[in-house]
Amino acid sequence: MTPHRFLLITTLAVASFAAAPPAFAHGHDGPPAATCAAPGGAHGCYATIQAAIDAAQPGDTVAVFPGRYTENLTIDKPLTLAGAGENAVVLIPAISSPNPCEGSSLCGGSASSLILVRASDVTVHDLTLDGDNPALTSGIVRDGADLDARNGIIEDYYANTPFQHLTVYRVTVRNIYLRGIYASATGGTFDFHDNRVDNVQGDYYSIAMFAFAASGVFRHNIVSRANDAISANWSEGIQFLDNVITRSASGIHTDNAGGPGDVVRGNRIAHGTPGSYGIFVFVPYTAVSVTRNTVEGVDVGLSAFGQAAPVSTTFADNVVRGRRAPGSVGLFLTTDQLGYGSASVSATLQHNVISRFERGVVLESDPGNTLTLGATCNAIEGSSQAAVVAGGLAPEATIPGDPPAGSGTQAVTFSQNDIRGGAVAVDNRGADPVSAANNWWGCPGGPGAPGCGTLAGGVASTPWLAQPSACVPPSGRARRDDHDRH
Repeated sequence: MTPHRFLLITTLAVASFAAAPPAFAHGHDGPPAATCAAPGGAHGCYATIQAAIDAAQPGDTVAVFPGRYTENLTIDKPLTLAGAGENAVVLIPAISSPNPCEGSSLCGGSASSLILVRASDVTVHDLTLDGDNPALTSGIVRDGADLDARNGIIEDYYANTPFQHLTVYRVTVRNIYLRGIYASATGGTFDFHDNRVDNVQGDYYSIAMFAFAASGVFRHNIVSRANDAISANWSEGIQFLDNVITRSASGIHTDNAGGPGDVVRGNRIAHGTPGSYGIFVFVPYTAVSVTRNTVEGVDVGLSAFGQAAPVSTTFADNVVRGRRAPGSVGLFLTTDQLGYGSASVSATLQHNVISRFERGVVLESDPGNTLTLGATCNAIEGSSQAAVVAGGLAPEATIPGDPPAGSGTQAVTFSQNDIRGGAVAVDNRGADPVSAANNWWGCPGGPGAPGCGTLAGGVASTPWLAQPSACVPPSGRARRDDHDRH
């Protein structure tokens, strides 16, 4: 991330205790500060950030001078909290309460949250939140950090107020039990960009960056060591743009998407933990698009689970590379809703590169539902077992932990794809045939010929292409875009 320089404009208080605190500005980020905080009350500032917040008027900027602050903050008015830099200002919790309850982020107010937001139009930038206070001990240790804070930045959803315009940027959040940065007020809006979130993996439900029933954007963030890196539930239209995610169990997922539909574009996800997912779409109400992402080193690259309305998920122009781990899948499309029943599912697959998985594409449907897939101009290659597996799947063909299901209706079409690698090109275990004409199978002779994989079950493969499809993207192309700026 490009370093950001600060301009500190200080005026020493020389007259009396009542003298106005100094101005403090960060380049062009906003007006000079009305109040400030500095260790020991230096520079005529308040000695604690909370005291400066309490003294501020709505719309003010609270400047935070370099130092280490031990506080749990509440922001209850519109204002900007402007730190002197991620490496200059560190906030650690005064209270150790990382896991006082189950099934709640705030735990009725008993959880330790570093910043609790209770107002609209709040901006936080240029500081670090560290949930590990060396002077406190919770006994909950993750990757060497003793976690004292349950949440980093979180809205107070108990207020039942749709807080608007929560903005967080150039903030580092680390060593948190449950929620790193969370837009949790139903109906609210947010903009989280250019942040770094690390080590949010207190339990299975931990999420580094999260939004619930909100609309907004996650962009240019870097997330590492998270159980769930960036996700949204019941969204009203969220964009996930140009984020970088590493060493996490789940990269990006959107659940129950509503509003104008979620957009997942230009993200890079790599080096997942064993069994990790790259990007998945769960039970959407409106169409979701997943485009121009690079997913590498995970065990399930792209996936979609059921649907809440007759909509289709688009997967286009993605590069997805696995590590040939047992049970790994490049694209997983299923009617299963993971404990919430099942429903029909539909997706479009265009101009993707899917390589180095045990199975390139797995399509799973159950009785009473329909799986629909249109796949064109994709490279599905380097599968160690099979390029495409479809139907009500036998236990050995399912995702680990996924129950086998009887076959539902499937409407599956592959056209103008390069499908090569693996002894089996297409294994159709469903009752409905797979339409697979006009594909390149790795050799001029077509399926079953030397150099091509075989077909099993009902697969209509003629005519086939005698050379690679002209519309398939180059297999070696990586979509770096401008991720290096992070």
